[in-house]
Amino acid sequence: MSQNKTNRQPQLLGGALLLGLVLPLTACGDGDSDQQAKGSGSASQSSAAQKLDTTILDGLKAQHVQMELTGTLNNENASIAQDEGAPVSEGKHVYRPASSTGKGDYLRKGSNAEGPYSFVIYTDAVHDDEPDNTLTALMTINLPENAQPGSYAIQAYKEAADDEAQGQLSGGGYAWNFVRNVSGTVDVIELGDEITATWDLTAQDAQKREVQTTGSVKNLAFTPQVEMFYEMDIDGEQKEDRIRSGYSKKNNKLTLFGGNPLMYIDVPLDSEAGSYSVGKDDGQVSVSINDIKYDTIDGEIVISENGEDYRTVDFEFQTEGENKADIKGSVQYIPIDLITSD
Repeated sequence: MSQNKTNRQPQLLGGALLLGLVLPLTACGDGDSDQQAKGSGSASQSSAAQKLDTTILDGLKAQHVQMELTGTLNNENASIAQDEGAPVSEGKHVYRPASSTGKGDYLRKGSNAEGPYSFVIYTDAVHDDEPDNTLTALMTINLPENAQPGSYAIQAYKEAADDEAQGQLSGGGYAWNFVRNVSGTVDVIELGDEITATWDLTAQDAQKREVQTTGSVKNLAFTPQVEMFYEMDIDGEQKEDRIRSGYSKKNNKLTLFGGNPLMYIDVPLDSEAGSYSVGKDDGQVSVSINDIKYDTIDGEIVISENGEDYRTVDFEFQTEGENKADIKGSVQYIPIDLITSD
């Protein structure tokens, strides 16, 4: 009997994010050959994971999360730790592309369309060292590339194999970091426009103090990251990339930045959809590029709507001078509140 499973590959079509329908894992067997060929992130290949008891989901309401912490961290008084859990809207919980920072090869950095994906669950918690002080703790689970519904072993970031999940617990503004001797299992029930999953994770800090978390999240909606795609030709050297875009909102402008070399696009707040020339005068958009020398920069910026909640900034500009650059691309999924004044 084949598995009822569909590989989760969000699709970008016409500037809109379309997440593929993903069905729960309902049976076990060999699966069809097409699904088995979609990468190492399948449940059948994650043999180290032991499937969890997911009956807790039967009593958990949609758009709710339940999480318990025991050991060096404790959250017994938090609403999220109670049997009925808490609405996901009451916390900062997020399901998004994996967004680890740094340069290690083991770090997972996802894209909206292709992943790998991650979910982060927040809770109020107390640390043994500060029993009278309640602070925020968060659990991060990064799923494997090409993940689909199934069971995955959880390991520390550096130790996790390609078909295993990465997990850690942090808190107190990252004063607490339980990132060593990580073990556990995450069961992904649904992975698409929303994620439904259960987990059992144990981790230690540098002093070998231990914390365990068990819990479930049901129907946590996907949040796309602000993402930049660009193609550039600098003095005949060509490159392209799709990356998570940086941004900064201050001084009545939204600065979008990213790329190599680093590009900065300053969009005045409250800019309407439409076309804007590159420049420093009123009604123009300022653009600058690090690490190259140029006398002039010209081009066009186009702001467009992407549904009710997001904006897209398409850009194309050229430099003249010691270095000649021809660059085009787009920044997608800019939340509308970022590009509007408070």
